[in-house]
Amino acid sequence: MTKLPAIFLALLACAALFLPAAKAQQEENIIVKALSEVLPGTIEGKVNYDFANHLITGTNGIYVNYNDGATVLTADTASVDTKSGEVEADGHVRIESSDMLWMGEHIRYNYKTHMLSSEQFRTGRLPVFVSGEHLSGYIEAKKGATNEITATHAFVTTDDYDDPSYQIRASTIRIIPGKKVQMWNAVAYVEGVPVFYFPYYERNIGPRANNFTTTPGYRSVYGPYLLNTYNWYLGDVADGKVHLDYRERRGLGAGPDTDLHMGRWGDATIKYYYQHDSKANLSTNAFPYYGNIPENRQRFYLGWQATPATNLNLKAQVNYESDPLFLHDFFVSDYTQNPQPNTFVEANKYWNNWSLDGLTTPRVNSYFGQVEREPDVQLTGYRQQILDTPLYYDSQSSMGWYRTWDANATNGLYPGTNGFDVASAARADTYHQITLPWTFFNWLNVTPRVGGRLTYYSSQNFTNGQPNSDVYREVFNTGVGT
Repeated sequence: MTKLPAIFLALLACAALFLPAAKAQQEENIIVKALSEVLPGTIEGKVNYDFANHLITGTNGIYVNYNDGATVLTADTASVDTKSGEVEADGHVRIESSDMLWMGEHIRYNYKTHMLSSEQFRTGRLPVFVSGEHLSGYIEAKKGATNEITATHAFVTTDDYDDPSYQIRASTIRIIPGKKVQMWNAVAYVEGVPVFYFPYYERNIGPRANNFTTTPGYRSVYGPYLLNTYNWYLGDVADGKVHLDYRERRGLGAGPDTDLHMGRWGDATIKYYYQHDSKANLSTNAFPYYGNIPENRQRFYLGWQATPATNLNLKAQVNYESDPLFLHDFFVSDYTQNPQPNTFVEANKYWNNWSLDGLTTPRVNSYFGQVEREPDVQLTGYRQQILDTPLYYDSQSSMGWYRTWDANATNGLYPGTNGFDVASAARADTYHQITLPWTFFNWLNVTPRVGGRLTYYSSQNFTNGQPNSDVYREVFNTGVGT
């Protein structure tokens, strides 16, 4: 009988020792490793395996992944009992489960029973955050699981800061992750001052749950302000917001935002906001060109985009503002992106070799200069082979009626603006080209081309002046491309 080498016997012994633990890990679907293996650049961690006691310990950063990332725990140090499922973690503990993030300095979690307990803790996700003491409950990253957490001496806030300016404190809080927060004996605080008492308070925190947010603050142009928003959801059909804001120096502002989801008829967004501005001309010191802003200020926005049929795209946008500085004063981010938003309606239809585009841009805001297109239609022919010949054809033809509005005169309401058109005219343009692509030596591409363009401009009707004559322009082009 042939004797096995000593080294082979040693390998078999090690395999017999490690296989039960490896099999148990596979059955429980848990991964434990040093955090430095997951986040390169962090302090190198150490993980020790005590197979006799079914215990895994880690220091200098440990990473625990259960059920393919359904629950992930990281901490400075932790011990994992693979037999009972108990995990005891200390130092910067973070647990991600059920779309929620739980943080604390000392947390116990059982990945088999899904029980969680902690002393000091923080949890939540936008727009609601919870912090407090003595947390215990059940969290399971499983669809349909009835998860529930109870905490004492805790508070709820919408401010994602260590020291939130607005919070609701309660003696007892029940958290149902991904669904709602319930509070008993709750007191609302603003900047540390109690302002309201709730015997019972409930707040939805689901992904599409109705909720209310409020943002207090101070700005030199507003004074103290309180911005309030109610977020609502109507299944998958519609959702939106209702704003009710108060700015001490400017007054009340309010309005709804609505998002409609209409299937093949696309998505539409409708916004309206009204501000009774007691100091409307406060910001015009930096814009003397505008001046004389009315107290009753408002905006209306409509955005729509749809693909009702194959290769047919429809878009529309309406931007109305009562004055040129409304966005500047109350919607700074929108003003920064586009201080003079346009209104347009656009349609695009595509075929294999052709596309047809229609665009109209009516003038809605009388204080901005603009060129109106009423409408502008363009037919594009993509490069395509002419029958069975080696020749290829492409073209582009357009026509439209255009009106220019000047913003240098005055209409009496906003000095420096204008309510009349300066000139209007029609334009038609057509361009056609034939190419003959050749390839020499399997690498040199030579493409001779020949084409022409014809453009027509109608007589322009000037508001102040005599109309001019019709104009034609012809261009013949030829050349060779490589």
